[in-house]
Amino acid sequence: MKDTGTAYALAALGLCGFCGLHRFYLERIPSGVVWLLTGGLCGIGQCVDCCQMQDLVDEANIREQNPPTMQAVPATGYVVYSQPQSPPMRYYPQA
Repeated sequence: MKDTGTAYALAALGLCGFCGLHRFYLERIPSGVVWLLTGGLCGIGQCVDCCQMQDLVDEANIREQNPPTMQAVPATGYVVYSQPQSPPMRYYPQA
């Protein structure tokens, strides 16, 4: 389980020039590299992430609890990743 306090502490290191460490911690590696190389998108992305930190941590914890499953497709040999899906919403017309 990821901790919000740890994510905020890593985001605070952005003030020292180490932007994006919180994204590596939350397993968002590609955007972590972008944040690290661009200074947190010139600081704007870093500020936006601080406002959305709780949602980012919650998403990382959900991904950790429900990892994608791997299924081989015999006909092609490709590997297919799937996430658990919620049932479709049903909409009924109002009379």
